[in-house]
Amino acid sequence: MNWDKLFASPALIESAQRRLSERVVKSGECLLWQGSKNQRGYGTMAIGKRNRESTHRVAWALANNARPPAGLHVMHSCDTPSCINPAHLSIGTNSDNQRDCSIKGRKNTPKGSRHKCSKTTEGQMIRAAQLFADGNTYRTIANQLGIGRWALIKTLQGYRWPHIQQALQAILQQRPLKEAA
Repeated sequence: MNWDKLFASPALIESAQRRLSERVVKSGECLLWQGSKNQRGYGTMAIGKRNRESTHRVAWALANNARPPAGLHVMHSCDTPSCINPAHLSIGTNSDNQRDCSIKGRKNTPKGSRHKCSKTTEGQMIRAAQLFADGNTYRTIANQLGIGRWALIKTLQGYRWPHIQQALQAILQQRPLKEAA
């Protein structure tokens, strides 16, 4: 998006403001964009002949008479992707946006066997910890349970499956220490 071009042209500013006001529906405090949207529900609009931009970024820019700072996000306090109410929009880093997402409970990545890439179950990992505590090697356990050896190692070392790490570590503490030769 060429923000300098937008702010240099009163006609483009007026056109963007008019289209933003014509294509919204008020819902509570939110102003919901009714025009085109992307797959995640964020409004999009053409600015000029070739540029498309997210409507919430355009709304923020017009309300603040400034381009959104490079590398920063325009965040929604209302958590409604199609909202263009400038009072609900603020600037933040990617970390700010991710933290906000987590705090508000929108970042619910499935854990363990519920994750789409998981090939193992919580039960298998607990069984693996029991076998390891009994003195079996990673290779033996991986072959016996059909678990990838590196996935097993990373899990038993505490780097994966955080939702069951407390149970795994309690089992692993039972492993006898090797005697020095």
